[in-house]
Amino acid sequence: MNTACEKGFRCKGNLHPNRRIGNYIYSLALICLICGASSNAISVAPQLPVGTCGSWQADYLNLHRSIYEGRAPSRYVVHVAVRSGFSDRLVGAVSAFYYALLTKRAIIFWQGPNESLERFEHAYGQPNVDWRPQGDYSKFLGQVPEGQYVHGDSGGDDWQHVDLVSGTFNRDLFMKQDLRGHAPDVSLLFMTIQRGFSVQLFENPYHAEALYNMGLRPETAFGCAMDFLFQPLPGIYSEFEEVLSRFGEGKLTIGLQIRTGDNHMLNPSLDDVDLADVECFTACASNVESHWQNGKNGVLWYVLSDSVQVRRRLKEAHGAKVLTTTEVIEHSASGVDTDVIEGNLTSLQGFQAAVWEHWLFSMTDFQIITHHSGFGRTAAFRSLPRVTFYSCTLHQSPKPCGPSDNSHIHETAVHFAGI
Repeated sequence: MNTACEKGFRCKGNLHPNRRIGNYIYSLALICLICGASSNAISVAPQLPVGTCGSWQADYLNLHRSIYEGRAPSRYVVHVAVRSGFSDRLVGAVSAFYYALLTKRAIIFWQGPNESLERFEHAYGQPNVDWRPQGDYSKFLGQVPEGQYVHGDSGGDDWQHVDLVSGTFNRDLFMKQDLRGHAPDVSLLFMTIQRGFSVQLFENPYHAEALYNMGLRPETAFGCAMDFLFQPLPGIYSEFEEVLSRFGEGKLTIGLQIRTGDNHMLNPSLDDVDLADVECFTACASNVESHWQNGKNGVLWYVLSDSVQVRRRLKEAHGAKVLTTTEVIEHSASGVDTDVIEGNLTSLQGFQAAVWEHWLFSMTDFQIITHHSGFGRTAAFRSLPRVTFYSCTLHQSPKPCGPSDNSHIHETAVHFAGI
């Protein structure tokens, strides 16, 4: 086996002993496949510890394949992507997946008729079920003008579109209703949603028991769905090879996701953030170190931020301890917010970079995220089996970040777009 490839694996060490073997198998297989294979897809499914995500996967895999191959009645949920940010798309996709799981439908993820959105399949492989679109669904929903949503429900003889973008219906549907009674006879159900309900579903009186019996839990449901559905494609892996190699050094890894604003990515000349503005994040990271560094070979900070100034200054202040890029980065959904820079669309490479950064951030031992940002929040909820993260905001004073100070999962799960 190639020595350079071997350095790509990472374990959680003594912090998460139940995950050590799982991460080793998945990451080692991932890196070695990238190093030695010519395929554009990764065929190795994530190997999480037995019991972390329950025992529903095989049944759903068989159901999905039976429908996909025509051996079972045609019953699909087609998640229609909303013109929104990366994390909004992820939480909406996971919500649609749990709808499919609980109503026994196959899941498909479609970017919709908006060509400015990068397709999931251009950055993610399908480790278990093939969720790629089977055709052009625009004939059902029509061409949606750029910058507009499809409002209201519509349908045909054997299909229906349900718009869950706005209003309280999405909350009532996922938290109060029996999903099995919603459009039960429709073969093709289009669902437009950019809100997360993977935690709140455990409050639904019709489905909570079934979810628990599957082995899922509120704190693991989002991460389990992400690992089951998505896997980063090799794509621009080489840009992140150093990070994965450093993750394999046996050090305590702390992720810092410092959201400063879209303007700093789309117009770097406006970037005027300095280290005093992010003291809550750095002080919290130092506090985490003081509690959990024992027995580790050192500490690494993996830093994500809109601000190139923050990343450069943290790198200058802390040297090799900080893993980050000091280059200007792209917004993962540029062109969505046309009030910022109209027509500045994300490149495929920019979208793939966001996918890799999100995945790597979730592999850190602890995460310090921006309270109002979905990017860090969704990555933190993907970190299994123990979800342990802290929240800060820009300009916030330092706060305690000890064993009992981490963010409450149920409260964080309903912030903004949810989980």
